[in-house]
Amino acid sequence: MIVPKSCKRKTCDIPHSDNGSVVRGEIIQKSCPVHFMKFVPDNIVNCPFVALVCIGIHNHPPPVPERTPANIKSNLQVLIEKQFMMILLLLPDLYFQAI
Repeated sequence: MIVPKSCKRKTCDIPHSDNGSVVRGEIIQKSCPVHFMKFVPDNIVNCPFVALVCIGIHNHPPPVPERTPANIKSNLQVLIEKQFMMILLLLPDLYFQAI
């Protein structure tokens, strides 16, 4: 199970078997051997560039997103609003059918 580094969860949600009994596995935090070096010029106004150098190979998959991507969030919001409007349009008909 891969969780964001900011996650406070200590155990895994997936059930594991240990000598015939079901247990919750412990989440093990792994360190990454990649080192980052950032080079910033002394005078950022005259030289508005920054260099980031990554050294090493990651020993883990990319982290899971911590937020819902903006395009997915906006699409969901549009769908919810459409459904809400349909419910508002149908409510009078449903009300009179019940009478």
